[in-house]
Amino acid sequence: MLRLCQEAVKEGQATLDLAILKKYSDLSKSDVMDIVLDDKWRDAVCGRVNSQVNSLTLALVARIQELGDRYAETLGVLDTT
Repeated sequence: MLRLCQEAVKEGQATLDLAILKKYSDLSKSDVMDIVLDDKWRDAVCGRVNSQVNSLTLALVARIQELGDRYAETLGVLDTT
């Protein structure tokens, strides 16, 4: 029974491989570029860009807090102390 299932899987894989090769030959260069660039790299690039934006945002918030702490007291308050 297991051997029969394994043979069916191999036949199905071979059929699928042939269908993929046929479809690949029908694709234009533009289609291939879309598949490779959009499907493969878009998520990685977007993830890295979002990570960089988040990092820069956190650094900016930290700097603003630092400046807020530095200039929290007004000149009038400083003159009276």
